[in-house]
Amino acid sequence: MDRLLYVFYYLRHFLIAHSRHGTHSPFVYMLTEEVIYRKKEGIPNLPSSYQTLIHDIADYYGSKIVFNTTEEGAYLAYQSSIADTDREELVSLQFQYQFIILTSIYSTKHNYRKWRDVQSDCRFVVCIDLFYFGLIFFRKAQPKQTFRLRYPFWRC
Repeated sequence: MDRLLYVFYYLRHFLIAHSRHGTHSPFVYMLTEEVIYRKKEGIPNLPSSYQTLIHDIADYYGSKIVFNTTEEGAYLAYQSSIADTDREELVSLQFQYQFIILTSIYSTKHNYRKWRDVQSDCRFVVCIDLFYFGLIFFRKAQPKQTFRLRYPFWRC
């Protein structure tokens, strides 16, 4: 049943997600234009390797990705499966890291509900949903916004 639900989430996301032209935030538009939808030169990435895109996003912001909360810093990005975090923990983590990467946001019904709750929580200012992973940015000068972007399959 979970596999069928995953396919449903995938098709729904693809149909309602936007490209860079559907964003109304200069911050998110620049990220999509300069990193997410930029075509790579040379050898293509391995298929289904969204980690390459995650590392490109971290490079764009000059961040190092960490996988545990013992490391903190202005130029660190925290990555975790959404299943391994709770919303209250994420609220405090967003102030300790440049941004947060949550993986497996659609892999189960429970993870999808947690991701949906994060997106609707007013304490998370910018949420970007790329289906395979989500990004959370805390930006003081920006109003609360959630973006659902099509994953750039040509990067695979």
